[in-house]
This record gives sequence, structure tokens and C-alpha cells, in this order.
Amino acid sequence: MLEARYVAQGDGAMNDWQPIETAPKDGTAILAIDVNIEDTHQIVYYEERHPKSLYVWHMSDSCSVYHRDRFTHWMPLPPPPQEPKP
Repeated sequence: MLEARYVAQGDGAMNDWQPIETAPKDGTAILAIDVNIEDTHQIVYYEERHPKSLYVWHMSDSCSVYHRDRFTHWMPLPPPPQEPKP
């Protein structure tokens, strides 16, 4: 598993992490570092369902919704694997 505390600080092997403030706000799914659970990241997307809502991060595979300050950094999801051509 990624060590989020090191990756977020730029000490890890992956260096594409960006501040969560720069994350897309168009419903694009991203990989985000969870500030409340050490060494944890989630696949989430941003959707503000009500004006000035505090809960704007949605899990991509459930109904869970998280506070806007729940995540600290994000990166794009990698592309899916390519099917081998016959």
C-alpha cells in the first residue's frame, strides 16, 4: 500500500500528487489521500449537490459522502489495462 504521509510530502516514489484544491470539480474520479486514516487513499469524485455543501467528495462505488477537508492530495487514476490485440 502507498504510504500516504510520505507520498503527500514528496518523499515517496510517486511524485504526481497535487494539492486537493487543484482536483477536478467536474465529476472525474481521482485517487485521493485520506487525512483521517494513515496510509489510506480512496477513489472519489467531487459533486456539490447543494450550494455551499460541506460534503462534496463521493465514493465512486458507494453512497458515502465526505467532508470537503477529508482529503489532502490527489492524482489522476491510471488508464485501464489495454486488451491485447488478436
